[in-house]
Amino acid sequence: MDDGRNAGRWTDEEHAKFLEALQLYGKNWNKVHKHVGSRTSAQTRSHAQKYFNKLQKKGTKESNEELKILNRKEDSHISHGLLKEDMSMECLSQQMQQRTNLLDEQPAKS
Repeated sequence: MDDGRNAGRWTDEEHAKFLEALQLYGKNWNKVHKHVGSRTSAQTRSHAQKYFNKLQKKGTKESNEELKILNRKEDSHISHGLLKEDMSMECLSQQMQQRTNLLDEQPAKS
């Protein structure tokens, strides 16, 4: 693409930034796509929809927990885009990526 945006499959780095942005901004797709930096808002919304569908389809304890985490933007861990606990963004991003990797390894429930 001419505007410096990527097309096609999301890289691991883009997905990690996507997960980090979800923690910071919830479903504010404009902020999420700006945080990712290499995807449009439409691409980010599409990626989110596919990711949430993937989590729901898995139906595992881990995927259900992931959905809960992603849907808790205003819980006690995050307020106004800042973490209250002593968890760095790098640590949070790594945990989210590890959970994603576990989900990728598990077969979907029938």
